[in-house]
Amino acid sequence: NLASSYSYLGDTDTAERYYQRTLSLNQSRVYDDDTSHLYIALAKIAMAGQRWQAALDALTQAEQKAKDLRSDRLPVIYALQAQALAHHKQHTDAKRVMNTALNTLDNIVKMTERIQALTAITDTRIQLGEYPEAAKHIEQLTALIADDDPQQVALASLQYQLLKATEPKNGTALSATFSKANQLILQLGRELDAYQMGPHWFNKVRALYDAHLDTLLTNPTTASTEQALALLETYQSQLFLRKRQDRQRQHLLKQPELESLWQQRLTLEGSLVNATTKSEKHHLQQQLDNVKEQWLRLVNPNLSNESRTNEKPLTLAAVRAALKANQVVLRYLHTREQCYVLAISASRHQVTSIKCPPALPDGLSGAEIIQAHRDARAGDFIPQWVIDNPNLTDIVWQADGRFFSLPLAKLRLPDNQYVGGRFTLRQTPSLNEYFSASVKQSPAPMAVGIFDSPAFATNSPTPDAGWRNKLPAIPWAKREGDQLASLFSNFSVKRYSAELATQQALLSADLREAPLLHIATHSYFDPKEPAIVGLAVARNPSTTTPDNGFLSQSALLGEPFNNQLVVLSGCETSLGKMMAHDGLQSLAYGVLTAGADSVISTRWKVSDKPTATFMQHFYQGLKQSGSSTEALRHARQQMQRHPRFKHPMHWAGFTLTVVNRQAEFFSLP
Repeated sequence: NLASSYSYLGDTDTAERYYQRTLSLNQSRVYDDDTSHLYIALAKIAMAGQRWQAALDALTQAEQKAKDLRSDRLPVIYALQAQALAHHKQHTDAKRVMNTALNTLDNIVKMTERIQALTAITDTRIQLGEYPEAAKHIEQLTALIADDDPQQVALASLQYQLLKATEPKNGTALSATFSKANQLILQLGRELDAYQMGPHWFNKVRALYDAHLDTLLTNPTTASTEQALALLETYQSQLFLRKRQDRQRQHLLKQPELESLWQQRLTLEGSLVNATTKSEKHHLQQQLDNVKEQWLRLVNPNLSNESRTNEKPLTLAAVRAALKANQVVLRYLHTREQCYVLAISASRHQVTSIKCPPALPDGLSGAEIIQAHRDARAGDFIPQWVIDNPNLTDIVWQADGRFFSLPLAKLRLPDNQYVGGRFTLRQTPSLNEYFSASVKQSPAPMAVGIFDSPAFATNSPTPDAGWRNKLPAIPWAKREGDQLASLFSNFSVKRYSAELATQQALLSADLREAPLLHIATHSYFDPKEPAIVGLAVARNPSTTTPDNGFLSQSALLGEPFNNQLVVLSGCETSLGKMMAHDGLQSLAYGVLTAGADSVISTRWKVSDKPTATFMQHFYQGLKQSGSSTEALRHARQQMQRHPRFKHPMHWAGFTLTVVNRQAEFFSLP
């Protein structure tokens, strides 16, 4: 039942673990002969990830189990097999198996399984180009699915696919079909929590959004571009903004039962990071899943469903009016069919179809990422009219899909200058929020918080295991702290270093409230387990709570960060699990959702010495200009002149992400 709930809302990773655990229990304790429904569920999860052969393998297992015990389930299995074969481009086999499903359809007993089979058959018909037959099946499904049933989203997706195949120029009908589904998507999304189930729900429906965005941006008009911009903002920013505005969560964490669960979760995440064997990791993951399940049951009834995000649609006119004469917005979009960039300046806008960035595995070094983009030029991703206008020197950009890994700063312009040398750059998770008036009070007096070079050694007779045991010393991280403390010595400086750089110190009010917070330590990111990211901290022997020297993103979300700028001077702090609705769930993302107004993070691993050099140039530039964007460009330019660190792998990975533009400017008397 848990697996089914997670799968229904789109959390396929957790669902797959629960289904596999159910199969394991069945083999060892329960001995239920009919496990065909479990293999069907695993096949649907594989199909959701476009792993067609894995889906077919699971359906073969399901068919073997169902033949003797649940023949009424065979039509569903055949329908799903046909669907997987059609998407796998095995059209002859797909048609044959689909006919078998149709011939046995009357054997189905449960209405839910009839809907499931008809949905799969309809999709197969569309993939095979059998449009009149698909239309008849859609009529059958319309009669079977209630108006308020979330299955209406799947039905609308099928209707949209069919319309796009048969009437691609009927924009009115396509928009009406999408709008009906979108209302239901948003309604359910508002009822789900923004942290666990909500993100997976919006991931699940991304294909429908992609289809409509392709419709709007193929031969775009001003009106269709306006619709696409508003749709992207609503879809991709709402959960991020809900998290930023949610202060009820911190209040809930103080309740005894929830606080205990929260501490268990943080401890298990740290133990999972430091686990050294596969069996140990498997056991810890089971415990973590159980804690999350208890958490959902206890927290969800206490959460308010009130939406406090900015509901005002984002318009081209509003963006253009907010831009300075030297500024341009680059809004990237990566659908399943195409990549686009919407460029907006104070005087014009244009949608351009562009090449998609290469698909890269996580965990690559800076040199490997630079090598993968060795042939890329600025003109591949930035419209020519932007490049040709010498008055445009400031870029605000929003990423999507593979664009989150695009090293925009290292791309070469026609004059061989780097983009990061000519332009000031910053990303933003929400254009609407970036250009809105700040809701915060006047800036606090300048103060600096420093958290650097935590001690990894321990006096415990049992040495650190796993990840922490492999951490090298980072002497230059201490140099970063020394330089920053000296440079801003005329302001209030609070510093925690070496043995004092504990989890409790990083979450203390004097660091979380400092306008400028610098964090220099090892970060954790494992491409095999991207859902858990965090920071290495010194252990605190005096604490009464479990302390394994690891601070996860979950811990960051448990406390409000009110900093104007957080600098995450560690490796791969921009990386995390990719979610289609709002990108990488990284440490940087965690800090921003916890309340910080801007963050500097890294896209790849950078050695501590060039990092210290980069940070020295950045803070010198910040003190001189009072602008984080200007200071970052200054640091990039200075590194390009350095005899040892001029290669882009040493400086192009540092990225500034800003929620509201007012956060870019510091008052430094």
